[in-house]
Amino acid sequence: MKQIKMILTAVSFLRNDEPQEPYGISCLVDAFNSGNQEGDTIIPYIIDCNQYWNDIKEKFDVDWEKMAKEAAAKIIASGCNVAAFSCFAWCDSFCKLVLRKIKGNKKIEKIVLGGPTIVGGLETMQKEFPKADLFIESYGEKVFANLRKYFSENKKYVLDLPDFCELQSPYLSGRVHVSEEMTVRMELRRGCCFQCTYCRYKDNKRQIYRIGNRERWQQELQLFKKAKVKKINVLDAFFNEQGRNKKMGLDFLKYCKQIGLDADISLQIRPECLDDDYLDVLSQLPNVIVEIGIQSLDEKVMKAIKRGNREKVLQTLEKVAKLGIRTEITMIYGLPHQTAESFKKDLYYLDGFGFETLSAFQLSIYNGTELYETYQNYGLKAKRDSIGVLMVYDNPTHDIDLMKQIYQDFIENKKCKAA
Repeated sequence: MKQIKMILTAVSFLRNDEPQEPYGISCLVDAFNSGNQEGDTIIPYIIDCNQYWNDIKEKFDVDWEKMAKEAAAKIIASGCNVAAFSCFAWCDSFCKLVLRKIKGNKKIEKIVLGGPTIVGGLETMQKEFPKADLFIESYGEKVFANLRKYFSENKKYVLDLPDFCELQSPYLSGRVHVSEEMTVRMELRRGCCFQCTYCRYKDNKRQIYRIGNRERWQQELQLFKKAKVKKINVLDAFFNEQGRNKKMGLDFLKYCKQIGLDADISLQIRPECLDDDYLDVLSQLPNVIVEIGIQSLDEKVMKAIKRGNREKVLQTLEKVAKLGIRTEITMIYGLPHQTAESFKKDLYYLDGFGFETLSAFQLSIYNGTELYETYQNYGLKAKRDSIGVLMVYDNPTHDIDLMKQIYQDFIENKKCKAA
């Protein structure tokens, strides 16, 4: 291949206050531009799925065939010789439709797939996506920086991790322009040491990869402060680590306080990791919002999904509430062994803490997770929703719809009280 001209397609959910190029795509583009030959080019092509939200039906109303036809036409018209796709659970069917339409076009020499749904090895992926030429099962920056090498070696399936401390920040490189009132995303690390069965972010080796170094995230925070961004979403699957590894999280919080960062900062935190050191710093930062995924307080459910110790979780929540730390709690309904009765009990018990937000979501099952392989063993039944995500719709007690109604009633009751 004399020259790589690649179009990178992603189906995303864009918000008006965020950059219109998703953070992950920006990281891939920067990596591509830093590693390939002069003249090689990459074109991001972002499709906003939010445009298909139907307010009346209260669901996404997507004509995947039409979307795929339009996307295929754009990809071919771009003149690119490489078509790459970021594959998520909600756009698998879209990717398959587009691949059928572009495969065989003389202009397109290679089709590349990466993203969370690329798992399970070459044979598995070739059955799912027989039209693709290269699969990337890893964080893709290293592969994107060395695509010419992988193409020359005729690689079909790559699991090749980058040197995380050398990854370029799309903000510091100028790839993403930040401005006042914007919401931005950043990361300190990737991976997770926990083994929750439903989670697509877990690493079976419990590996944590630290992104960049102190200088990188300090420069990003300084940039965000200067630009007066509205909110910073820290993307780490869990923010606070324990033992010798917790220093970076604490240093991050202390630095936010030191520079007087005004933006709201949202962190995903494991309650059992919230020790007194973290609680002390968080109590001094009214602009930090801790997102705590409780999912369920039923011990049988917690054991099935490998989600921590109930007593420890409740002890931490009591401390967090007492200190007045801004907190958002999330729960899941439709979990193994969960019933409408146990869900309602947990929902109203957690509401008693008086936290800022309490949300509940119907269980999604993602390819590559432990639950994807075992959910049927619990008597759970699942089907694709309007955007193609596998959702649990029935369980042995046939009360998923009742759980949904319990949550809707809870929300309406909260609205009435607020009014």
